[in-house]
Amino acid sequence: MIRCRNMLYQLVNSVTENAFLLFDYFIQFEREEGTLEDLEKALAEVNCQARRLERLRMRRVTYAVQFLNEESATEVAVNAMR
Repeated sequence: MIRCRNMLYQLVNSVTENAFLLFDYFIQFEREEGTLEDLEKALAEVNCQARRLERLRMRRVTYAVQFLNEESATEVAVNAMR
């Protein structure tokens, strides 16, 4: 059981795709197999990683919007030169 818990902690800290499925599984695992302290520790870790993933997602969206705005501005400038 300790080995499973360690693997889940490693996965929570490294996964970015479909992370919330893993988060749900990890919390359920701790509810069924762990102590209240284990569950609280897992919840803290999952919440921390969820915030990190949200910041990463927002950063990606911001960069994408900036890129699209730059391309649009370039396209407008090229069309104005014609």
